Amino acid sequence: MRWFNRSSYRKDSFTLVINEYTRDNYHPDPNLLYQACQVYLSDKLRSKATRLKGYRTKTDQNNVSYSLSQGERFIETLEDGIELTWMFCCKNNKGKDVDHGISGSLSSRYFELTFDFANKTEVLDGYIPLVLLKYYDRVIEMKKDIFLYTVQFDTWKSVKFNHPFTFDKLALDPELKQSIIDDLDMFIRRKEFYNKVGKAWKRGYLLYGPPGTGKSSLVAAMANYLRFSIYDLQLGAVTSDAVLRRLMHSTTNKSIIVIEDVDCTIGLSRAPPKTEDYNDGCGYDPFDEQSSEEDQVEEEGDDDYRLNFGDEEFYQGRENKGNQMGNIKSNWKVSEYKGNRKGNSNVSEYKGNQKGNVDSDSKLSLSGLLNFIDGLWSSCGDERIIILTTNHKDRLDPAMLRPGRMDMHINMTYLTKKGFRVLAKNYLGVSGEHPLFEEIDTLLEIANVTPAQVAEELIRTEDADVAFSRVVDMLKKKCKENRKIKEGDKKRTIDSIEGKKEENGVVSRKKMRTDRQKE
Repeated sequence: MRWFNRSSYRKDSFTLVINEYTRDNYHPDPNLLYQACQVYLSDKLRSKATRLKGYRTKTDQNNVSYSLSQGERFIETLEDGIELTWMFCCKNNKGKDVDHGISGSLSSRYFELTFDFANKTEVLDGYIPLVLLKYYDRVIEMKKDIFLYTVQFDTWKSVKFNHPFTFDKLALDPELKQSIIDDLDMFIRRKEFYNKVGKAWKRGYLLYGPPGTGKSSLVAAMANYLRFSIYDLQLGAVTSDAVLRRLMHSTTNKSIIVIEDVDCTIGLSRAPPKTEDYNDGCGYDPFDEQSSEEDQVEEEGDDDYRLNFGDEEFYQGRENKGNQMGNIKSNWKVSEYKGNRKGNSNVSEYKGNQKGNVDSDSKLSLSGLLNFIDGLWSSCGDERIIILTTNHKDRLDPAMLRPGRMDMHINMTYLTKKGFRVLAKNYLGVSGEHPLFEEIDTLLEIANVTPAQVAEELIRTEDADVAFSRVVDMLKKKCKENRKIKEGDKKRTIDSIEGKKEENGVVSRKKMRTDRQKE
């Protein structure tokens, strides 16, 4: 079977003629190398060619592909300086050039690849196999389903991922959205670069911002754009560094590993500032007046107890649940502590003995997570994307945020006017202007609302006028709520300052005057 013919271009050059079909024994068979060249050039031509043909196939309706027009040349320079010239040709049964969109009289379609004769070995033995390899990768990706993996009993369990979200539906500023797409595209095509500089072929993204701003939706859009499966890593279900290494080693190439709400994982975040109205958003207020050290033992059943000591959690419970975030090896009995929890139990003494009784190799640690992100274990796999999401970037350990671990920090802000235009188009088909848009834009600058909150108003009706009126009412109500919250925060701050002054023996003149009047 012949996949290409030799043709003379000039004396010091070599030309491969890659036909669309092989014609051995008068039975034309599709030439896989020709199809591979189509796929390979489609990715290369978009930014460099001067004239292209665009098409979309039934098997890949989400993407538009591009090909060379009749007689159009495309020059590619490899990293080692080898120059290649591609040309697409279409000839009818009379040997005349025709446009390849006309199929009735076509006799042959083929590519000509011309290069210096001295580079024949490098091209035939290195370049052509690479073109075929990329084609096979594309075929596999088109046929492959996307899966969502979660951790159950220290192993991955999967379901088919059919999330319809794409970048077009993401309520982000167009500039930020395009920068994310460009960064993903650059990452995918730079395998040789990562090998050249000695780095693992991976990319880290930190998504931070208030709840409801679209962090999970962005992950879904990235997965659909790249056709990568998602590994949803809930650190609360990981019992130790050893289990984390085993889970990461079992993930596939071309995958997205997501750790959501990493700031809520005890031991991986730094302590937040102590304020009276502080709450970490994870269901635990460490500054609650009733949250004394002895009272932080919570009963979750007859046999389940949790001990909270500052930023660390140690679990003792049913054997089938395993130990989370630490495996305490001591002779201390839970039943005895349960009986004495309201008595004279010495929690501080137990806390003081933690370091001696905890097996550091059997708990999940920050160092273990960092080693997975960019340590030696990060090289066990190619073409991986690691995403961390958080509602509070400032609470994360700085070691998690440096370049090389989280390469791109994406601020998922409250809804902007550009983001609102995306929602209006997606939900109601309004792509132009509307009389209420100016008022909505003004209110969006004052009211901190998320895309999810506005989308909830838009989804209730198909009438654009009614929907936008509801959005205006919601934004006005939100502005009033924000104003009350700010006034309450200001009052609590003043009361706190006055209280501290009284504790230090400093009494304000106003209070002294009030006390005299009472006397």
